[in-house]
Amino acid sequence: MTKSLEMWKIYLDHTNNHNIGDYFIVGDVISTDLIDYIRMNMSLESDTPNYIQIKEIQGYYYDLSSALKPVYHTFSECDNQWRYHGICYKWESINRS
Repeated sequence: MTKSLEMWKIYLDHTNNHNIGDYFIVGDVISTDLIDYIRMNMSLESDTPNYIQIKEIQGYYYDLSSALKPVYHTFSECDNQWRYHGICYKWESINRS
């Protein structure tokens, strides 16, 4: 099932919960209209034609060099299909939670 803008709006109406981390599950397919909504209505840390990250930091995790790095809600597009990757380091798509 593809999560759409219409489904997101229904979710908001029923829960009043704006935390997308509670709505999306890693691997979810996301409609283009919902990606467009995120681009237009949320502050972005990373924004390219095939990759976006929401600016709000979701926590900090240690990388392999023991450096503490922030993680962000991450989406990417491949073969005309957008997916949610979870919370990832900047410019990555590996869920760190």
